[in-house]
Amino acid sequence: MKLTNSCLLEPEIIRLRPQEQDEYIKSQWHQGDEAHLISRQGDLYINQQDHLLPVDVIDHEDKIKTLVAQRNTFWVITTLTSQDIYLQKCTVSARVENSFKIAVDEWTAENLSSKNVIHSDSVNDAIQWLSDEFLLESDRASGVFTKIPTRRSEDTLTILGREWEADLEVSPENTTTLKYIKRAQQSDEAIGVLEGEIIFADASQQSVVNSKESKRKFEEALRSHGSYVSLWEDYSNTDWELVVEQAREVGFFRYTKTAAKGEESILWEFSAEDEEALKRFLERFDALDSKDFQLESSGTKPDWLDNEKAVHESGFDHVQDKVSGELYRRNQNGLTLKLDDQRKQDRPASDGYVYLSLSGHITNRSRRQKAKDQIQSGNNPMPQLHRLLEGYAEGSRRRNSLRALTPYAKEVFKGGKPTPKQESAIDIALNTPDIAIIVGPPGTGKTQVITALQRRLAEESGNHELNHQTLISSFQHDAVDNVIARSDVFGLPAVKVGGRGGKKSDTSVDPVESWCQKKHQDVGLKLNDYLDSKPFLSTLRELFTCVSTLQVAPMLPEERQQKLDDISNLLKKLYKECSIRLPSSIRTEWDIWAEEHQVGLHSQKMGLDELLIRRIRSLRTTPDSYADDGSEQAWALLDQAYIYPTLLNTSQKELLEQLANSFDNVTLEQLEQLSELKGTLLDNTRPDYRPPVLKTVIDEQGCQILNALLEAVREKIESSQLGEYAVLENYQQSLLNEPYRVREAAQSYTSILAATCQQSASNQMSALKNVDFQNDIHFQSVIVDEAARANPLDLFIPMAMAKRRVVLVGDHRQLPHMLEPEVEKTMSVRDELDTNRQEMLKESLFERLFKQLKKLEAQDGKPRVITLDTQFRMHPVLGDFVSQNFYENHQEEKIKSGRPADHFTHELMDFKDKVCAWIDIPKSDGNWKRRGTSRYRTIEAREIALRTKKMMEECPNTSFGIITFYSAQRDEILEQLRQIDVAEKVHGNYKIRSQWSTLENGDERLRVGSVDAFQGKEFNVVFLSTVLTNSPPLSDLTDDKAIRKKYGFLTLENRLNVAMSRQQQLLICVGDAEMFMSEEAQQVVPAMNAFYELCGGEHGKVVH
Repeated sequence: MKLTNSCLLEPEIIRLRPQEQDEYIKSQWHQGDEAHLISRQGDLYINQQDHLLPVDVIDHEDKIKTLVAQRNTFWVITTLTSQDIYLQKCTVSARVENSFKIAVDEWTAENLSSKNVIHSDSVNDAIQWLSDEFLLESDRASGVFTKIPTRRSEDTLTILGREWEADLEVSPENTTTLKYIKRAQQSDEAIGVLEGEIIFADASQQSVVNSKESKRKFEEALRSHGSYVSLWEDYSNTDWELVVEQAREVGFFRYTKTAAKGEESILWEFSAEDEEALKRFLERFDALDSKDFQLESSGTKPDWLDNEKAVHESGFDHVQDKVSGELYRRNQNGLTLKLDDQRKQDRPASDGYVYLSLSGHITNRSRRQKAKDQIQSGNNPMPQLHRLLEGYAEGSRRRNSLRALTPYAKEVFKGGKPTPKQESAIDIALNTPDIAIIVGPPGTGKTQVITALQRRLAEESGNHELNHQTLISSFQHDAVDNVIARSDVFGLPAVKVGGRGGKKSDTSVDPVESWCQKKHQDVGLKLNDYLDSKPFLSTLRELFTCVSTLQVAPMLPEERQQKLDDISNLLKKLYKECSIRLPSSIRTEWDIWAEEHQVGLHSQKMGLDELLIRRIRSLRTTPDSYADDGSEQAWALLDQAYIYPTLLNTSQKELLEQLANSFDNVTLEQLEQLSELKGTLLDNTRPDYRPPVLKTVIDEQGCQILNALLEAVREKIESSQLGEYAVLENYQQSLLNEPYRVREAAQSYTSILAATCQQSASNQMSALKNVDFQNDIHFQSVIVDEAARANPLDLFIPMAMAKRRVVLVGDHRQLPHMLEPEVEKTMSVRDELDTNRQEMLKESLFERLFKQLKKLEAQDGKPRVITLDTQFRMHPVLGDFVSQNFYENHQEEKIKSGRPADHFTHELMDFKDKVCAWIDIPKSDGNWKRRGTSRYRTIEAREIALRTKKMMEECPNTSFGIITFYSAQRDEILEQLRQIDVAEKVHGNYKIRSQWSTLENGDERLRVGSVDAFQGKEFNVVFLSTVLTNSPPLSDLTDDKAIRKKYGFLTLENRLNVAMSRQQQLLICVGDAEMFMSEEAQQVVPAMNAFYELCGGEHGKVVH
């Protein structure tokens, strides 16, 4: 800050005159800069930089000399003339030498940004602005003006700038931070100056992380405890090595020629250079366990195939001319690949190599690697993220406290009343310094919390652009779809980026399309209200419909003529009912065109009248021929013309009448006119040989006239009291007829983008964010649902994009992330993983952070973790069962029920007034069998299928879920449903028949699947197929292998939690009850034992 810009500068002007005018060189002195007045032996000197000059004070010399002697006044040159130097002054009460740093952090930058004094929330921008505003520019030490309070305070200080003042606070650690900033106000307090080395210093999280001391301590901690992020990097590399090993075993063959087959070039034929090499390649390809692999071709071998690089370094180079597809056909000397429909524009290299496609692995690995590298290097927008992931944290950022709920956010909850824990969850998510963990046990309304949080984040966007500020993510498309289906922020939907690539049956609903449909319906209802209150609006709508139909619909001439007549009549009616009248120019243009069109219609009819054509051709146009029977032929045509009133205009009719009555006195001029008339009539009655499609639609001129007509009517409406109706009408038409423009608008303005973890880093996301690279994709907030199920490597991707906060929502007591068994096994053997590192692999990142952030809460007092505690999904008895057996048994809070029991009644007579049941099918009725590595039990599958069909017939509006732990049993149940016509097999895959698949409202009516297919789902009634049958008691209850052999997946508590918490009204277990009645079962599978006991009580039923 220059002194001349200070609000403390006094208005008085002091005039000085150099004593030696010859020594005064005006150009050496700088107007607007500070100068110094010095007294030496009674003489006064002015000093600026290296220049010193004796001066006389023109006015008030004694006063000025006194101020100079006190040394508490600052002087600034305001004007320079040829003879004089003019000054202004600023006098302070004290000048104190003091050097210190003022810490500038993210909180400071955000506050300045919110006050619109800087354009972004960059700490560097904040430092620059604060320095310009408060630090005095001086050729000596820097300084700041301060208020001298009447009561001295050791830990607070107010500094003054050009237009602003700021309160500083000194911490017990002697760190000075900016506490508050506001516009400067006049005050009676004395002013002082602190002079010394005073700077605004970067105290952002980035600067803390990058400091040498912080890095040293962090690296020391990693050496002591091992790196969590590096462990997962090893996992990624091992996974890649195993994939490459498999691809190398399959190998490749060289091709010398390609040829496109089929009309759309989706099929490409590759001719092998060596038929033996092709044969060996196909044999190895056929030996693969999975049939889901694709093949790929390129002009050069990829680096992972040529052995020139270490495997873990390969796969990152771009392969030119790469084309991939499924093996479609084997040829005598080659093979044919079928490309995906979306890649049919690809063209393979003319010669090259065919090998196993690893494109999907490469893309996923590249995205993971980039995110991991960003996090490890601290180059992501939240630089402390790496430390948090490793369980090492150094303080937290200051943040403004945001209110949890507003009326707009409350609308999300039923009755506008969230539970106390839901409100706290939103509060924690908004105010976390970095990461928030929201644990959502089954049915506790976590999706509502996410929806309300989206609204609050948009409301608090402040000075940021609202669009694209929040990312909603999850590891699966279903979870993403489920969250954004309820997203509605400021009337706009979330926009999902990316789709289920390669999926032929993508049944997910586009949120923008759903939003358009809903808006179209809502606007339609409002328009109907208008129509009811103003009946003439139906005339207006009828006119718009009539014009649109005429413009686009093919129709017969008679139908088109009727539409023309309708439009003319509707225009008259509109004028009569509400005084809406077309401008005269457009009305005239319409009338002429409509009349010509009517003539044209008659011309088409006349062209089909052979007698009329003969009458025209028989007109005599020479003197000799006319002398024979000219008048008779003229009379004959006049007679025929009465049938076609538009055939002749007035002058033509008069000419024929004159000739018909003139037997001898015909002039050459009349015959010339008759000849011209004959030609005109023949032209007008010529048959229309155009294609039918052209004959049945109106021409371009007609479309233009109709557009002008509609536009004129709309302008009349918009300028009248009906303007709101016109806007709504246009809006509704745009929603219906311009979906691409609506989508583009939604994409441009929505605050919420959504994508799976992987597709958060897709090219499509980069394009939408208008950046070139994955590393440049940033969001203020990132919310990840079902976070406990996401592989940490995938979870790193969206987390690395978060600038202000990461909110992880999930439940580590439900399904965990999945590890590749071969990768885990290889790492355990090769790397000799200790027990701790093996547990780190198996534990989800969500659970790890749940534990670590709880500890961090105790250190810094910033709440980051919360568990929702009220379920709304199921009957209270079932809710209590889930709470006791999956949460309270781990010393966690009881999950309460938020809805009374009478909200969960059902009409299934076999289980009247019951909420749980066990259908006992003893081992003697049939044992389980193996299909591959999976198990199935036909007797159970048949019982479930028959009961399901019976119940569905009994209660058409009830939904059913059938859950099993084994894929073979899932297929067996579907087969049994197929045999009773509830399911069918299409292209080798089972699907529920349409009459059983959905409820009246479109929701899913019946789903059959393993546990993985049910997380996040809920149904009125759920069947749980246990499959296993009883076997001799275990001799050693500490033998994990024996326990798993007997009880299988039932020992996995998190999977059992999901399976037993999907129902709303009724849960039915089907299986061998004897297996779960013993003390052994009570210890090994306590939840199953407890459920059997529950079924035997007042709320349940056991069927033998």
